Amino acid sequence: MCADQIGKVASVHRAAGCVEVDLGSVRREMSLLALDPTDAVRSGDWVVAYQGYVLHVIDEPTALEILEARGERP
Repeated sequence: MCADQIGKVASVHRAAGCVEVDLGSVRREMSLLALDPTDAVRSGDWVVAYQGYVLHVIDEPTALEILEARGERP
């Protein structure tokens, strides 16, 4: 089973089309190509990512609820 990842954007690299996402124990560079262009992403935003692509920007309460349900820590 493949699962998405919930993480917090640590930094945005617009020129490169990517962000650095804090996934708790590691930071990963993720592409913004799959994100709707109308969704603005900023440092500190919570995102849903899959296979190296940011798919959605979500609010903090939702992110924390998902992480808690999975038994993960932000």
